[in-house]
Amino acid sequence: MRIYTNLSRLSKYKSETPNEREMSMLSVAGALALSSNCTPHKVGAVVFKRNRVLARGYNRLGGHPFQHRWNQKGATLHAEMHALLLAHKDREDVEGADIAVSRWAKSGTDGCSFPCNHCLPALQYSGIRNVICFSDNHVPVKVKISCD
Repeated sequence: MRIYTNLSRLSKYKSETPNEREMSMLSVAGALALSSNCTPHKVGAVVFKRNRVLARGYNRLGGHPFQHRWNQKGATLHAEMHALLLAHKDREDVEGADIAVSRWAKSGTDGCSFPCNHCLPALQYSGIRNVICFSDNHVPVKVKISCD
């Protein structure tokens, strides 16, 4: 499996407008973000396949050993990693699934929620096909991240 190495710009990926179901999952991710105990940015993530939610996560204080595999050595467990961990804990097959990620800034506005350079390879390795997120200009987009 080829994993993208230069992940700095969202424009490098094929994107399209999310459908109604994907927008509802993005809303669920936004609601989950409010559960976060991180103050600068609250992020929520929902892993889903078709109409079934496989796992939900939000960023929180405290790390996890799984993060270190992806060179993420912070004191915060990112929402995407949290959702993947819960999916694997429940033995859910995330191959071919999508993930919706929503981020809320301290000011209460949504922000670019495309996964960071540490989370994106973990999502690709797990078999996630698409990321539904907000772009830099606050527009919801569906971004294909799988290599097939």
